[in-house]
Amino acid sequence: MEITFAIIIIALGAFSLAGGVYNWDWFMNNYKVRRFVNAFGRKVTRVIYGFIGSFLMIIGIIFLIVYL
Repeated sequence: MEITFAIIIIALGAFSLAGGVYNWDWFMNNYKVRRFVNAFGRKVTRVIYGFIGSFLMIIGIIFLIVYL
């Protein structure tokens, strides 16, 4: 169960990181992301989601190391 949770966190982090790096329109036009875009601008939102994705991936890798 813990390994599955860690893999899901890594996948979500990779998705968030890719959405920020590749500047996907459908990702940035999502109603949840749109709030950040309106508040900070698209470029800053991309950086924020890049950091969020990286953070989630690091946490997932740490979980994998701990549980393996």
